[in-house]
Amino acid sequence: MHRIDTSTAKKDKFGAGKNGFTGGNPQTGELPTALDADFFDSIQEEVAAVIEAAGISLAKTNNAQLLAAIKALVNSGRLINVQSFTASGNYTPTPGTKSIIVEVVGGGGGGGNASAANSSSVALGRGAGGGGYAKSYLTTVPSSQAVNVGLGGASYTNGGDSSFGNIVARGGTRGAQDLNATWTSGVQQQIGSPGGQATNGNIINAAGSYGIQPIWTTFGNCISGAGGGSFFSGTTTPVMNTAPGTNGAIGCGGSGACSYGNTSVLAGGSGGNGIVIIWEYA
Repeated sequence: MHRIDTSTAKKDKFGAGKNGFTGGNPQTGELPTALDADFFDSIQEEVAAVIEAAGISLAKTNNAQLLAAIKALVNSGRLINVQSFTASGNYTPTPGTKSIIVEVVGGGGGGGNASAANSSSVALGRGAGGGGYAKSYLTTVPSSQAVNVGLGGASYTNGGDSSFGNIVARGGTRGAQDLNATWTSGVQQQIGSPGGQATNGNIINAAGSYGIQPIWTTFGNCISGAGGGSFFSGTTTPVMNTAPGTNGAIGCGGSGACSYGNTSVLAGGSGGNGIVIIWEYA
């Protein structure tokens, strides 16, 4: 682009070096500004370049193409919507979506049960693992895509897998049940259950957290295993002495149950359901 620079241009009309136009003045002999091919070519190519950069083909009969091009270029890459799936369904992109970021979390496993215990023994459930997490950026947006959301496992049940196409986040592993032991000297503990894995995320593939181990002592105290955390939630609170397990939040494993001097079976906490989130960009 350049300002008019023919010999009859109005010199410095808009400041030093900023020429403009004049219609001339017959009384003073001032000539009107002459136009040349260089100037018109400059204007034509500057405007055409903006329109074509927006992917629009020039059309002689359409006088709104520059405006359309500016709107398209200014809005490019803008976040236009977020779709969250807390249950399985079908994804249809919002009109104008050019790329998406997909986050997938598997369901948390169910915590371990605790069987009956007496005054000299303790029954403990281990904490279940959290669901895996996968994240991807996709520039090819499907016109329709099945979305699977893994359910959290009931007590002593594995969590379900979540997926968006081939992006998969596995559910957490159930917590072991009926860790029944007689009081012995010192502090005793057992390892919890592993979290679910994730595959085909082109940004992140992360396993859910391990469930936490239960602990008991000779002093009549016992703590069940806490449920392992997920990407969106922390670990699930364990329980003490005699109580059923605590349910997990999004993708978290349920905590194990704890039984001390109790004659009934107590259920481990349920894992939290998974989730699939799609961030849509223009």
